[in-house]
Amino acid sequence: MALITCPGCGNKVSDKAMYCPKCGRKINISGKVCMECGTVLMENEKECHNCGCPVERDKNNVPTLIHMR
Repeated sequence: MALITCPGCGNKVSDKAMYCPKCGRKINISGKVCMECGTVLMENEKECHNCGCPVERDKNNVPTLIHMR
C-alpha cells in the first residue's frame, strides 16, 4: 500500500481507497499520481496542482510522468 495525497484536503490516503476518510472526496480512480509528491492527478492536468511537477506526455499525448496504481 502506498500513500497518496488527497486533492481535496491534503490528507494522506491509501492508494487503494475510493474516498478520503477525512473529507469524503472521491479519489481519482484512474490512479494517476504525481511521482514527486504523491498527489492524485486529475485526468487532463498538464502539471501537478500541488507541487507544479510537469506531467510529461509522449508522442501519442499519453502522460509519462505518472505512477499507475
